Amino acid sequence: KAHVTAIFRKLGVRTRTQAALLLQQLESISSS
Repeated sequence: KAHVTAIFRKLGVRTRTQAALLLQQLESISSS
């Protein structure tokens, strides 16, 4: 999970909420 945190930091995601929203967006994009 450490690499995921590093990615979030690079993307400027600082909160779990932002991270969760980002993951949902990525999942919806990859599934379509």
